[in-house]
Amino acid sequence: LKLIAHPSSRNFLKEILKKKEKPDSFSLFIGPEGGFSENEINLAKSFGFFDFKIQDLVLFSEIAPLAVISQVLFYYS
Repeated sequence: LKLIAHPSSRNFLKEILKKKEKPDSFSLFIGPEGGFSENEINLAKSFGFFDFKIQDLVLFSEIAPLAVISQVLFYYS
C-alpha cells in the first residue's frame, strides 16, 4: 500500500483502506508544511501511490504521520 498525503485530495484515507486488503507493508509520503506540488503528486501516482487526506483539516507535518499510522493500524487490526 502506497500513500501520499495531499490536502486537496478528494480521497479520504478511510475510503482507500476499505477498498484494499491488509497489506504486507505500506509506504507513506508526508510533505512539507505547504504540501506537495501537483507535479510531485502526479509523479507519485505514476508509481502507484494513492493520494489522500485524513479529513478536512490540515495537520502539521510532525503530527500527520502519527495520525495516518494510527488509522492504518486500527483499521487493519
